[in-house]
Amino acid sequence: MKQFLITATFVLIASVAKSQDNVINPLHKSTNRVANVPTDLKTIDLGLTSGTLWSNINLGANSVTDYGKYFSWGETNSEERSDFYQNKDPLYKVTQNSYVNDDGFTVTETKAGYTKYVYQSDADQYGYEGFFDNKDVLEKEDDAAYVLWGEEWMIPTVEQWRELETECTWESVTWNDINGFKVTGKNNNYIFIPKGGYNYEGWYHHHVSEYTCYWSSSLSYSSNVAEGHVNTGNPYSGVGGSRFMGRLIRPVSVRHEHTDMKKCEKPVISYENGKLIFSCDTEDVNFVTNVECLDNKKYYDEEIPLSAKYKVSVYATKAGYENSDMTTVEIDVRGLKGDVNGDGEVNVTDIVATVNIIMNQ
Repeated sequence: MKQFLITATFVLIASVAKSQDNVINPLHKSTNRVANVPTDLKTIDLGLTSGTLWSNINLGANSVTDYGKYFSWGETNSEERSDFYQNKDPLYKVTQNSYVNDDGFTVTETKAGYTKYVYQSDADQYGYEGFFDNKDVLEKEDDAAYVLWGEEWMIPTVEQWRELETECTWESVTWNDINGFKVTGKNNNYIFIPKGGYNYEGWYHHHVSEYTCYWSSSLSYSSNVAEGHVNTGNPYSGVGGSRFMGRLIRPVSVRHEHTDMKKCEKPVISYENGKLIFSCDTEDVNFVTNVECLDNKKYYDEEIPLSAKYKVSVYATKAGYENSDMTTVEIDVRGLKGDVNGDGEVNVTDIVATVNIIMNQ
């Protein structure tokens, strides 16, 4: 059984920009085309363990170096837009009801929330009228690649992104004046992924030419966040973003998808000697964690009371495996026993030390 302490380490590896001519190998021509599919669309075999074939072009693009269209997570509309606000999300519903109260004043009540892909634990906060369905992977009707390019295509899962990151080499290059990454597989075939940045509320084409920001088909630890891939110099998947933000999509083909892929075992969260410990029966996994303070109050005084409850969520990932199911626990630090800070006494300072551990401080 593999165990990990709850720590967070972020490593930035500088990439060296290099300008060169690039040619995508025309290995596999796509079939089963639908309307508006670019004629240059091909599947590229990068020699990945899972057999996944990646497209050579972004969804909505007309060429290999085009950014393509920006989508919110679960959006399938092919029309361009720049208004990436939560109330514009196609899966987010907002209604208003006005009435006159007993004092003669007109009162307007607003109801808002997501109508699909909501965890039960988030229903009151993110679900419309408390809605939840516990779905965490896009269904075909909400998969823009499937809807716009046909049944051969899908938005990659976070596992497929992680496989691409770990089994390929990533080189920062410029092609036809477009910055991006040349991603080369073990068989020397490669794809070009443009650094298209993202759209978010008033930020349009934010960080274009600086880094990549792409969706996966996987919901994250929160119903308000979906996972994806980000590369600011070091490729990293599982990077969550608000569902309503605009990110690019690089589809994958379903033709070589393995149906016998194993699934990571569900992690276990334990507490020992003042530390949270994650363990999993699947060997050599990575843990994706989130710690959420359950005290959502706002304070305006010079003193802020310490919240006593936290929600800790974790799931396990491994290249070539499906993500594990999510493990979620609520921790009340007032109930934790022991001399956490090692000062020989059990008192309120141990609570502070425990919270610092939970928050990775």
